[in-house]
Formats: sequence, structure tokens, C-alpha cells
Amino acid sequence: MVDNGSTDNIESVAKEFKEAIFLKEERPGSYAARNEGIKHARGDIIAFTDSDCLPKEDWIEKGVSKFMSHKNCGLLAGEIENIFVNQYKPTAIELYDSIMHKRVRHNLECKRFGVTANLFTSRQTIDKVGLFDGTLKSSGDKEWGNRVSAAGYFQAYGQDVTVGHVAVNSLYKLCRKKKRMAGGVRDIRKLHSSIHNKETLKQYLDTMLYPFRSILYIWSNNKLNGYLDKIKVSLVFILFLPYEVIEKIGLALGGRSSRG
Repeated sequence: MVDNGSTDNIESVAKEFKEAIFLKEERPGSYAARNEGIKHARGDIIAFTDSDCLPKEDWIEKGVSKFMSHKNCGLLAGEIENIFVNQYKPTAIELYDSIMHKRVRHNLECKRFGVTANLFTSRQTIDKVGLFDGTLKSSGDKEWGNRVSAAGYFQAYGQDVTVGHVAVNSLYKLCRKKKRMAGGVRDIRKLHSSIHNKETLKQYLDTMLYPFRSILYIWSNNKLNGYLDKIKVSLVFILFLPYEVIEKIGLALGGRSSRG
């Protein structure tokens, strides 16, 4: 358990569990905190989740079993179930966050990474590809997952390896999340500028097609119940599209990325 600047008395909670090791990481950033946890981990299999996640009771057993069932497995990305304030009546913002920011299988198959809210890997993998980039405030899981893929490791999907995750439920929190994510993408591109400069045309094309692909994804998503939910999520997407564009332009012109 790594405390990364929390104002809560985490240490007293950790003491209730004799198996837990309480650590502190003063440098801000979740990836710096995860690296601190990795340094003190004693097992061959290492699992990650976040403070706003609720793992299922069989999470570790299923995750380890699934990970070990694949040869040359570098990471296992588990599924993320959404937790809403009102589980039977999620808001438009909660629905938007639940389908646009938690695309586990899509991230794994198309972008070659798994989010650290629910991720299993091995000490051997980390020894070969290295720790997370502790300087990044967002998208460090993508940068690390891409290194795992480039090293030739298999990446597995664990549909029944699940954690619950609290969905963003306010405009303010969604703005902060968008800002953090945009900053993370910018930071990665600066970090690997020589690679990304070769992909400029593809980046522009992806940016131009992003609105159309997103709307198509929303309307073809079977997790949304009926046209009303799809209309709600589409309106949130359209509302935030100018904000995302302005944020990305600001960062490109030298603005500072946010921890979020």
C-alpha cells in the first residue's frame, strides 16, 4: 500500500492488515508511487489496482491463474465494472465515463496496454522492460504496456478478473480527468519525439476521425440501454469536444500538463 500524498490516515488502516506493507512516496504521481510499491514487492506476480477500486473477492486468485495460464505473458488486463452513485440510474456524465474511459479489451487489442486500475504482471517482465516512467502524470500505463509489447511478451485479457471502479460523476472531475489525459499524451510525445515525429500524418488523421469514431462507438455500444442513454452520452461528448481541442492546443503551445 503506497500513500502518495493522501490527507487520510492511511497508515492506521494498513496496520489492521498484518500482510500489508505501508509505504510513502513523496513525489507526486501515481506511477512514481507504483514504482515504490514494485521495489518492495516480494512476489513473482505483481498486481495493481487503485484507491478508488473495489476488487472482487476472487480477484487475486483469478488474476494469477489467468496470467500463469498463458506462455510468455507480460501483462494481464482485467475487466473494470462501473460503480455509480445510483446504480440503477446513472447520470449522463457517469455513463460517458463508463464507456469512453474504460475500454479494457479495446486498449489491449488496439493500443497494446492495460490500465493500472486492474493489471497483473511478473517480476521477470519488469526486470526486462523496466519500471513505469515516474515523471508521467497520466498515460504511463500505455507507455509501459507498449514497452511490454515491443519486448515480445503476450498480453492477455481477463474478462472474469474484475474490479469495481467509481465512475466520474461531475463536470469538474471530468474536466480534470480530460486535462490529465491530454497532458499525459503530450508528455509521452515529448518523451519519444523522434518516434512520434515519424507518425505525424497518422496522428493528424486520427485526430480528424476521432469525433466520428467516437459517435459511432457510442451508438453501437450495447452497454447503453436504449436511445435515450446514447443521446445523453453523445451530448456529453459534443459538449466536451471543444474543451479537449482547446486543452490539446494549449499544451502544444507550451502549457503545463496537470496531475489531475
